Amino acid sequence: MMKTLTTPVLQRYGFRKVLLVNGVISAILIFCCGLLSPGTWRPLVVAVLFLHGLSRSMQFTSYNTLAFVDIPKQLMSSATSFSAVVQQMGMGLGVAVGAVALRLAAWFRHERGSVPTLMDFHIAFWLVALLAIGAIFDCFGLDKHAGAEVTGHITDGPKTSGDSTRTSGDTPG
Repeated sequence: MMKTLTTPVLQRYGFRKVLLVNGVISAILIFCCGLLSPGTWRPLVVAVLFLHGLSRSMQFTSYNTLAFVDIPKQLMSSATSFSAVVQQMGMGLGVAVGAVALRLAAWFRHERGSVPTLMDFHIAFWLVALLAIGAIFDCFGLDKHAGAEVTGHITDGPKTSGDSTRTSGDTPG
């Protein structure tokens, strides 16, 4: 469902703004996961998880698209293979970070070696949300025109017929 919205959103706002705003939304939703408990109203649980899934989809699609913008066609196959390996490593690292956050939560509560509690999971989600906020800072370094050649995103207002700059999808004349 989100894939159909990603292109129009990127075209309208550009990669930098989408990655920054959506990164904050995603971090907030991770934090919200840390507020859930077995007694939480089920529709609220479903809503938080569904919205976070949409947000993650937008973020991953945006990062993955931006990662290949400057890759020449002759290197695309190698870049795709490399990207797949890096993504797998990233997923493994994500699991490890989650496990470390869970252990840190128990450590914060001075419970070493015990079975994780619901509060440990809450704290772990909050720590991961802080990490997600930290990841957003890298996006501040993106140029406001980053990826415009693939999205057609215009950052300086609407084009007029006299504009000499075109995106890859424009045709002369």
